[in-house]
Amino acid sequence: MNVLRNIWTIELIWWISAALLAALILFPIHFYKIEFEFYKVNFFYILGLILFVRWIFLWKYTPYAWWIPFKLVVLFLMIPVVFWGITSFYGFKGYLDEVGIQEFVSHLNEADQSSLSVYIRTEMIFFASAFIFSGCCIPLKMIASIWKQYNRNTV
Repeated sequence: MNVLRNIWTIELIWWISAALLAALILFPIHFYKIEFEFYKVNFFYILGLILFVRWIFLWKYTPYAWWIPFKLVVLFLMIPVVFWGITSFYGFKGYLDEVGIQEFVSHLNEADQSSLSVYIRTEMIFFASAFIFSGCCIPLKMIASIWKQYNRNTV
């Protein structure tokens, strides 16, 4: 019972750490009071990427690694999640093409404008593309984990 409680505590620590890391990455945008309409989307990209990468490489250490119904839910839930990620990323790219990133940082001085516009664009593109790619890998990991659980009694 103590081991089960510890594994759920570790899972909670992972989630809190991921949220803190996402907030830390987005801190410059918040610090300069930038009206970034993709702030929540960007937060979910970062949080989802951390979660997905952890699931891909450390799945056997999660408390729900042996729950086949959970694996099936995650497997099918990844389809709308990845499509949401792609749609949101296209929305961001469309905004960059039509309005431009300078609209976000127009209230700052020139030095801060250039550095923050590069930062916002780069981190948004990195985390969005990594989120989408890792989200596509999760169903493969779930299928492999279900197969290993049935045939080899491992996850």
